[in-house]
Amino acid sequence: MKRLHLWPALALVLAVNAFALTGVVRNRAGEPEAAMTLSERELWLLGGSGHEENSGVALRLQWDRHASTQDWFNAEKMAELGIKKPEKPEGSETIRWPQAKKIFVVFEYEGESWRRFKEEKERKIAELNEALARGEEREPSRMSIDGEIRSLKKDLSFESRLIPVDAGLDPGSLRDRYPDNRRYLIVSALARAATSYVDGGEAVKVRTGEIDALLVSELHVPLKLTAPLHGLAPSGSLLNYRHDQPDAPPEPRYAVDVRWGRRFEPWVTAVRRIDKEAE
Repeated sequence: MKRLHLWPALALVLAVNAFALTGVVRNRAGEPEAAMTLSERELWLLGGSGHEENSGVALRLQWDRHASTQDWFNAEKMAELGIKKPEKPEGSETIRWPQAKKIFVVFEYEGESWRRFKEEKERKIAELNEALARGEEREPSRMSIDGEIRSLKKDLSFESRLIPVDAGLDPGSLRDRYPDNRRYLIVSALARAATSYVDGGEAVKVRTGEIDALLVSELHVPLKLTAPLHGLAPSGSLLNYRHDQPDAPPEPRYAVDVRWGRRFEPWVTAVRRIDKEAE
């Protein structure tokens, strides 16, 4: 009798697995919606991944979050996307926060937006080096000039080159506007109004719209492709201050071929170590 009670649970598990497998097949059917080769800059190795040969490996998609509130995500774009602003009804003491809105975001990979980002960082480094040469110092409460230079160099060597440049509700229209699917990635995300408190916290001011989260941000690496990642420390640990090489910023250790399918969901097709000596 006990075995009979197990059949409904087993049937449910099989049904869920079949549904998930159907979604995977549909996503990967036909030509990929986008195909890119990304490095550790854009795909961080998560903690607990890749330490054993038979263990699962997960990567997290990284993007330039500082650029998520760029000029393009203005009031007009928020209205187009139907993103509601927080409000405080008359007579109420609480602020009503609307739910995040599902949208599609266009990320540009190593394009014009990245070039401008890179040039700005290099300009700041040059200015700071000139300040050092003049013997300038800062207040103890501020980051040292040397420290800021190290931080900027880290951005140049390890910051993601995926930068949000547009958003919409119709991914087809976005792809027509950005046809290069090796330069522009379209993914589903949640967005909301970026706000700041004013009047002593009694009210909020809407600055721009902002990307809250990607709906699919973690990628599972198939076991047969994980060998190049075995033994590597999590990506986040590379950003710690390096006492042995304080002036050496971290550099990406691997590259990953990724495709996005009809459901705008990614999967990994190849992984390889980056050979610094061969570059």
